Amino acid sequence: MTSTATVFISYAWESDAFRAQVKALRDYLLANGVAVVSDFDHAIKPPELGWAVWMQQSIQDAAVVLVVCSASYKPRFEKRAPPTSGKGVAWEGAVITQDLYNAAQRNNKFYPIFPDPFNFDHCPMALEPWCNGHAFPSKQTDILALVHTCLGVAVAPAGAPGAPSAANPFDPRTPAVGSRFFGRQDFFNLLQNALEETRSVSIVGDRRIGKTSLLLAWQVKAQTLGRMVRIVDGLDAGMLTCSGLVQAITDKKIESDEAEAAANALAIWAEQCIALPPLILLDEAEAMLGQLPHRFFERLRGLIGRRKLCLVLTTAQPVDQVFKEVGRTSPFANILEAKSLGLLAQSAAEQMMMLGDAMFDDSHRALMRTWAGRHPFFLTLCGRHIWNACRNGVAHEQMMDELCFEAAGQFRQLWLTLNEKERQ
Repeated sequence: MTSTATVFISYAWESDAFRAQVKALRDYLLANGVAVVSDFDHAIKPPELGWAVWMQQSIQDAAVVLVVCSASYKPRFEKRAPPTSGKGVAWEGAVITQDLYNAAQRNNKFYPIFPDPFNFDHCPMALEPWCNGHAFPSKQTDILALVHTCLGVAVAPAGAPGAPSAANPFDPRTPAVGSRFFGRQDFFNLLQNALEETRSVSIVGDRRIGKTSLLLAWQVKAQTLGRMVRIVDGLDAGMLTCSGLVQAITDKKIESDEAEAAANALAIWAEQCIALPPLILLDEAEAMLGQLPHRFFERLRGLIGRRKLCLVLTTAQPVDQVFKEVGRTSPFANILEAKSLGLLAQSAAEQMMMLGDAMFDDSHRALMRTWAGRHPFFLTLCGRHIWNACRNGVAHEQMMDELCFEAAGQFRQLWLTLNEKERQ
């Protein structure tokens, strides 16, 4: 480590959900220009120095260490937990305690923060004198202000002229990945269960409801589970031939575009994945289903039935309806578990709004609820316009005119894809 202007986050991995909450804080700080060091940077590959040395050097070299005081952190920090649990926190706690001891309890570096709801009882005794009640995500703006103060960064009030021009965290033009992806835990549970049982899934959802974002998030999750994953974009014209699709999946040149030859190449590739069946994600699959030879999908069904691979595909309408419109019978009948992708849960929508906390106040969040509800695309579109208006000092009326003009165009396109029931 050479930087002395970094922030290190020390926390206990209590659950995947809690870790995601910590990651959201980390991503929030990154989005606001803070250089953060955390174990999320090594989700795939451990640090070259090894975990123990990496933790020690990261803490020693950081300008600020945020200590996430959760239920299990304190006993691990204070060596009251069983020695078989939380070795990382025990080691980090030792480094932090020794640093405070060496400085005779003079501290401008180590600060306790708390996951909501705030609970002072979870703060290690050694850090109690420096507790200001900062909790996240409810008061993550205060945590950012703390970090900026420690780093000597002058910050203007949110939305004021001269406020920092941090990158707008709302981007409706690209899939929501990493810190911008929220909710859908029910889908992750479904997909993980299906993967473990070598079952395949069909996900049906309206345009811009978040199908691509879901697949990208699932790709990352499945890879952390040790799976071979291939994701294919059905909107890519190169995927409308058997050879193009199979080559994209296998990374091997396919000489023949004939359905049997391409299917054979796919079967050979799947057989070579000895440890676990590979996972294939077909996004926006309508065009592929409508144009590729029926025989190819019959062979693909055979691979699925023999548990040689797992398939997850997304479409805007049910798979059998896609085949019906081109005069075919679906070869995937009774072999794909169908799931409809709808609006976000309210809790996930609220988390998405928190991306704007560096600029937004309660009135801005209320505006997003009113105009975008729980729809991920329109929430993102609304958030982008509000953020830009706050940063650039644009009047509310002008911002609303611009938002409604752009939203109307997108809604007209969406409307064309809905049936009568969906329009109601």
